[in-house]
Amino acid sequence: MQTALTEFAALFARTATAVPAEQLTAATPCADFTVADLFSHLGGVLPDSERAARKLPRAAEPVAALTEPAAVAACAERAAAAWREPDALADTTEFGPGAMPAAFAAAITLQELALHGWDLARATGRRTRSARRPVPPCWARWSSWPSRPAPPAATGRRSPLPPTPQPLSARWPPVGAILAGTAEVRSTPMSEIAFEVDIDADRAAVLQALNSHDGLTAWWTTGVDRKEEILFFDFPGVPQPFELRRDSASEDLVAWTSVGVFPPHWAGTTLTWQLTELAEAGGTRLLFRHAGWQDGDPGLPPAAYTWGQLLTRLKEYAETGTRAPLFTV
Repeated sequence: MQTALTEFAALFARTATAVPAEQLTAATPCADFTVADLFSHLGGVLPDSERAARKLPRAAEPVAALTEPAAVAACAERAAAAWREPDALADTTEFGPGAMPAAFAAAITLQELALHGWDLARATGRRTRSARRPVPPCWARWSSWPSRPAPPAATGRRSPLPPTPQPLSARWPPVGAILAGTAEVRSTPMSEIAFEVDIDADRAAVLQALNSHDGLTAWWTTGVDRKEEILFFDFPGVPQPFELRRDSASEDLVAWTSVGVFPPHWAGTTLTWQLTELAEAGGTRLLFRHAGWQDGDPGLPPAAYTWGQLLTRLKEYAETGTRAPLFTV
């Protein structure tokens, strides 16, 4: 990862320093950003990344983002240099929404440089390695969405999810190798997010966290309901619940398919949780996959961002019983 960070930082810096003032108002492939907006965004992320790599405390007051292309370019290379330090990837650090493994913070930085470096090159007419938006081979994003008013409660359509697991009702393809403790996004016609996490709890405890009302509301969202095999997940400020069909639930595999119209980028995607007993060490190895995304879908990065934090909360709940859902409605 450190080598990739260095390479993408250098590519970004070369592109950024060549951008003339008249191109700052140009649109970019990232629909929400002009070139100037992109520099302002990275001008906030990259200084925070450099600080996170060095495990330095955050400033007491918010720090203004860098906006000048040359300044953002220089900061990209400083951040990459900071992540090359021997202990940079060890332990945890404060970055983005809060504390996280330092390796995740580095992966976020890699993703920002790779994707937005490509956006910048395309927007300003510079040469790129690929006509398609790149996805780094190994990255994760973490998210902590701001609290917003909850939508009106619906009545009469759903019943609580029963705590007892349902029998296995579907077979799923085998899972390839995953880098332990990271998220991988495979840039293929159908992309996926994958996490592998070792949990110090037996498979029954992990299954309870994934397949019961008490379990799901302990780490994901307090708004969980059910009608037959359709699970409904409510979140603050969203217009309607996410709808996931429960296809299987056993101590080997939990599998869902997104069958609702919202969010549209989840439509038809599959979520699988493969549980493997760790006989010697004890505990459970959880392999999570969110598959079926269209390649280059802009909804994929924020989804991976959020799954990283959710899986940390799932692990904590399965191991200790601590209830700390990411979303409250």
